[in-house]
Amino acid sequence: MTSVADLDTPVVTVDLDIMRDNIRRVQAHLSRHSIGNRPHIKTHKIPAIGRMQMEAGAVGITCQKLGEVEVFVDAGVADDVLLTYNILGRQKTDRLMALVKRVRRLTVVLDNDVVARELSEAAAHAGADVRFLVECDTGFGRTGVQTPNEAFDLARAVMRLPRLHFEGLMTFPNRDQNTRRVQGAHVGSLLHEGLRTRDRISGGGRDGPLGGARRRRPLRLRPASQGR
Repeated sequence: MTSVADLDTPVVTVDLDIMRDNIRRVQAHLSRHSIGNRPHIKTHKIPAIGRMQMEAGAVGITCQKLGEVEVFVDAGVADDVLLTYNILGRQKTDRLMALVKRVRRLTVVLDNDVVARELSEAAAHAGADVRFLVECDTGFGRTGVQTPNEAFDLARAVMRLPRLHFEGLMTFPNRDQNTRRVQGAHVGSLLHEGLRTRDRISGGGRDGPLGGARRRRPLRLRPASQGR
């Protein structure tokens, strides 16, 4: 058996007892607040750790790219996956449709109509249905629609495309003091126009307070005339 003294440097080592305790403490904290935990696996990219997170009580996993989804689905880690990056191009959409057919639930994100149209065409060709979230920029300044009106207009337009089903909004939490206000404005815009939304948050780093979480009691989006 290799001892620590035998390891060459630099080398990454993980204390498994501390890691298991961290997984347990995070899950316990979110469970106390009735928040569904959806850990972002790009922080470790190891299926065995993903299984530990699922066994601790996570509702699913969050992935940043198709290759991560493929590896974790092949390993049977979770059947509920959130893919938090715009998927564009025939090769990638074909891979995505193959994955949609392999898991119980796979949700993607988008922030523009070009991606939406390609997803719709690929889904129609594959005979698959695709759930999507509209990504909103709430202060991080990377990707996502910039205003509540843009979020509403994009959601309404994409809902009309074949095979695409709107599930809500996604944002990346950050330390900007205006994040909650801006996020609330995005949700409020949809509610004002008669649409209801799941509110999801992807925490792809330590700064995200909810770490890829999903509210356990979401509001499903539907035309107001259908009621709740």
